[in-house]
Amino acid sequence: MTRLSTLLCAGLALASPGALAGTYTVATTGNDTTGDGSAAKPWATIGAALKSVPDDGSTILVKDGTYKGQTLIARSFKKLVTVRAENAYRAKLTNPGGVVVACYLAAPGNFKLAGFEITNGSGFACTVRQNPLIHLQDVTDVTLEDNLIHDNAAAGGCNELIKVNSGTPNVAPRNIQIAGNAIYNPAPIEGADLIDCVAIEDIDIRDNLFFSTLPQTASTSYVMIKSQKQFSDGRVVRSPRFKVYRNVFLSWAGAADQAFILFGEDGKPYHEVTDSLIENNLLLGNSSTPTVAAFQLKGVKDITIRANTIVGDLPGGSFALRAGTEVDNPSTEGVRLVNNIWSDPTGTMTKRFINTYGKAVIASFVLESNLYWNGATPLPSNYFTSGTIFPANDPKGVFADPKTAVDQSAIVLPIWDAAKGSFQSGQPTIRKELERLVASYGALGAGSAAQDAADAKQMPAEDILGKPRDSKPDLGAYERVGSPSSEGAKPGDLARLDAAGPAADRAAPASFDGAKSAVEAGTPPQTGGESGCGCALAAETTASGAWLALLAALLLSRRARSRREGPAAERFRAGRRR
Repeated sequence: MTRLSTLLCAGLALASPGALAGTYTVATTGNDTTGDGSAAKPWATIGAALKSVPDDGSTILVKDGTYKGQTLIARSFKKLVTVRAENAYRAKLTNPGGVVVACYLAAPGNFKLAGFEITNGSGFACTVRQNPLIHLQDVTDVTLEDNLIHDNAAAGGCNELIKVNSGTPNVAPRNIQIAGNAIYNPAPIEGADLIDCVAIEDIDIRDNLFFSTLPQTASTSYVMIKSQKQFSDGRVVRSPRFKVYRNVFLSWAGAADQAFILFGEDGKPYHEVTDSLIENNLLLGNSSTPTVAAFQLKGVKDITIRANTIVGDLPGGSFALRAGTEVDNPSTEGVRLVNNIWSDPTGTMTKRFINTYGKAVIASFVLESNLYWNGATPLPSNYFTSGTIFPANDPKGVFADPKTAVDQSAIVLPIWDAAKGSFQSGQPTIRKELERLVASYGALGAGSAAQDAADAKQMPAEDILGKPRDSKPDLGAYERVGSPSSEGAKPGDLARLDAAGPAADRAAPASFDGAKSAVEAGTPPQTGGESGCGCALAAETTASGAWLALLAALLLSRRARSRREGPAAERFRAGRRR
C-alpha cells in the first residue's frame, strides 16, 4: 500500500467517528450471562447491554419483541450511546405497576433512547398515584426520541408518563431532550401529567405529539414544569431555561382547571419558572372536554408565548391564557404573547381571552401582533373586566380569517397499528404524522389574513416543520409557501422536508437568546444548533470530513498530473524516490 493510500484510509476512518464504535444486539432470545452482544449471542436486556458495552459511542440495537421489567440505566457515558429499536415501534418496553425506564445518576447519562413503544397499559381503575412510566432524576444529557410513550394505568402505576426531577442539593437534570415522540393517554387520576418537570435546570420539549383517546376529566396538564432548580452556588444557567416548541397538542382530556401547557404549580416563595419560551406549537380544539385555557402560568416571570397556532373549540373559562399565583408565589409578570393565531371559526370564543387572578402585574404583560378570529361572532370585550386583557388591547392585532381548516371532527389520531406496520392514517413514522396534522389543520389557506402579517423582529427563524421563514413571516406556527394569492400547503412542501433528511438531522430552530431580552431588543433570532448530546460528534465529523476532502483532493491531483505528464515523468519520480 502506498503512503498516500494509507493516509486516505486514515482519513476515511477519521471521517466516520462512529465506524470505530461498536454495534451490539439485544433480543428476547438472548442471555445476559452467556451473551456477548453479537448478533449470534445477543444480550437479553438493555440494562445488561449498557453495563457491558465500551464507552466508544456504541449503538445498541434492540430486536422486535416485548421486554418486561425495569430498564435501569446506572452508568454514565463520556460518548453518546444510542439504544435503538431495530424496527421502529416494534420493541416494547413494559413493567406493569412499576417504572419502565429509570435513571437516577447524579452525572451525565449521555444516552439516547429511540424507536420504542413504552407503556404499562390502561386497564386499571386508578385510585392512588404511584410510579411514573419513565423517571429521570438528577441525570443530565439524556434524549428520548421517536418513541411511542403512552398509558400508565396498571395497578401500582397511575402517574405521569415522564417525570424529570431533582433529588439532590445543587444537582438537577440538564440538557434533557424530549423530541419527536408520540406521548398520549394520561393516567385518569388527579395529579397525573404526560410530562412532569420538578426542580430541573433546563429542558427542550420539541417535535412531539400530545393527545388523549380517553374521555376522562381527572388528569392534569399535558406538559407541566412546576418549578426550576434553585442553586445556592450562584451558577448561570442557559437562556431560555425551558423551551416547548414545534409540538402538536390535540384531543384534550383532563381536569377543567388544567391546560395543555402549565408553568408553575407548587406555590413556592420564588418565581417557579423564568426566562422560558413556548413557540411554534399547534394546539387543536377538537375535544368537548372543558379546559381552563390553552396555556396556564402560576408564579412565573419573563415567559414568551409566540408564533403558536391555537385553532378550534377550547371550551372553558378562557380561550388563551390563565395567569396568576398560588400560595407563596411572587407575582406573575413579564408575559409576552406575540405573533400567535387564536381562531375558532365556529364562534365559541365568547368568554375571557386572558383570566388573571392573585398577584399578576397586568402592566407588564405584552399583547402584540396576534390574529383573532371568532367567525361571525364578536370577540369578548367586557366579560369580567377587572384586571383582564382583551384582544382590543393589541395595538397591532389582526381581526380576520386565517383560513385554517374549519372542520376538526374527522381528525385521525396518531395511533400505531402494529398489525399494519403503520399509523391508522397510513403514515409510517411519528414525524410523518406530525407533518400530516400540521398540513391538514395548521396550514394557512389561500387569502389567509395571517400571511406576511407577523412582526419579523419577534419571530423564530423557522416554522413548526423546520421550514425557514421569509423576510415577511406569517403569523402562527406555519409559514406558508408562496404569495398570498397562491394555494395552501402542497405535497411538495413535505417532499422538500423529506429530501432534507430526518427531523433529528435538520438544523434546530433559531436560538432564542433570552425570552425577554431578545424580544425587547427587537433583535432577529440567529440560526444555530441546539446544545445536546450530539454536538461534539457533529463537530468531530465536520473536522474529519475536511481531512477526507483534503486527502481526496491530493489523490485526484496526483492522478491528473500523471495523465498530463505521461509515463516518463512518473518513472522519473519513481527513480527519485528510490
